[in-house]
Amino acid sequence: MVDVALQQMEAMLRALMSTDNAVRNQAEEALAQARQAPDSLFSALIAMLRSNQDEQVRSLAAVLLRKEIIRLLAQSADAQGVTVSTQVKALLKSELLACIEQEPQRSIRKKASDVVGQLAINIMSNDPSGWPELFPWMLEGTRSTNVPLHEAALAIFNTLSEFIAEKMAAHHGMLLDVFRSSLQAQQELSVRNAALRALASFLMALSEPSQRVPFQELVPLMLQTISDALARGMEDECREALEVFVEVAESQTKFLKRHLAECVTGMIAIASNTSLDDSLRHLALEFLLTIAEGAPTLARKMPRFCADTVPVALAMMLELECDTAQELQEWEDEDEDEESEEEVQLPKSASKRPALAPAAGGAAKRAKPAAVGAKPAAAAPAPSVAKGKAGVPNGTPAKATPAKKGAAATPASGKGGAAAATPSGPNTWAAAEDAKLKKALSKFGPETPSRWKKVAEEVGSRSEDQCKKRNKALAKE
Repeated sequence: MVDVALQQMEAMLRALMSTDNAVRNQAEEALAQARQAPDSLFSALIAMLRSNQDEQVRSLAAVLLRKEIIRLLAQSADAQGVTVSTQVKALLKSELLACIEQEPQRSIRKKASDVVGQLAINIMSNDPSGWPELFPWMLEGTRSTNVPLHEAALAIFNTLSEFIAEKMAAHHGMLLDVFRSSLQAQQELSVRNAALRALASFLMALSEPSQRVPFQELVPLMLQTISDALARGMEDECREALEVFVEVAESQTKFLKRHLAECVTGMIAIASNTSLDDSLRHLALEFLLTIAEGAPTLARKMPRFCADTVPVALAMMLELECDTAQELQEWEDEDEDEESEEEVQLPKSASKRPALAPAAGGAAKRAKPAAVGAKPAAAAPAPSVAKGKAGVPNGTPAKATPAKKGAAATPASGKGGAAAATPSGPNTWAAAEDAKLKKALSKFGPETPSRWKKVAEEVGSRSEDQCKKRNKALAKE
């Protein structure tokens, strides 16, 4: 009977991966029906994760385990109760940790780590001591020479960052030791980046600035991770580390205060190095512009901040993707023709200036040119960005009727973007917006990739930075 159930589960998982819509719809209906017997569903999914020979099947089993555990959390929040038996929870605990220790594929270990984190939240939200074996196991993993185990333990710390920040204040010193040892130069870069992600999540979860102060000693180790990744030519690892720095700069600028000069020097060096991949340089510039916007007083105290940052930003804006002189000439001729057809006359001082305005509307989005941004709506329209890198204008400026004197300017809105128009204003949130934010935070946990981008898109009327700040404000109320 058990074999039949496992065969049915494997068939359903394979059907869920089908490219045939009809087959996939039938599998989704079968999954919905299987939810009526959660013990059987979880037992079959963990069996698939632990024993199936197909990597795709194991991977999907891990994804579904996480989703179903999140579903249980939502049911618990709605007072419908958790319907998984104690015996099946015990099975999940032991088998998931064994999976992390024995699974050969890194991507599946990562998914299993996410499942462990969600299961721990499910259990410990009601009973903080409900999984006493977990934290000793995690600590042992961070002290191990087993790189996959160390990385997985840090991934679980990342998922549990909010719980640890709120419920385990007495153990923050222990966590500092974990991060310090995990960021040492002898550790693999995959481990160091996992520590960076967990540290960033933990810092954002802390409610009091004083709680972050002891962790400021880690900033030089964080910077060294970027330096070592560049020295080894490991651009993906460098990109991950830079993304963490941008995230910290956006939400916890003062955390970097003691070592801000070193951070700025390093980022300028990366942004100005034309031999590096553009995405790395854009992230470095995004960090600099985020500091200028979020901590202008600190930036002004560094004598060379503007003198070093502005030339790098301008040079990046003027980098063109034209392969030949003829292409460049064609592009310039096209731009001149379009300018002559404009219905709105731009002031001479603005007619040929590319817009450099992340500081006016929030730092540029990752994976997009770092110097792209929107000018304030009341100003004359700036040339749109298409052809060149990092803010090089191409195409006809948007045609618009000049605003009447005294008329209110309407900010341009974008999906999850900065400066979205809202009836409640930038500093006052409507009750409906708060409700959307809370729902989005529940939907996208701390371990969710690009979490704040997805939260902002879900809210619809706020930027990533505004959502982060509002979340911190709600936490203090």
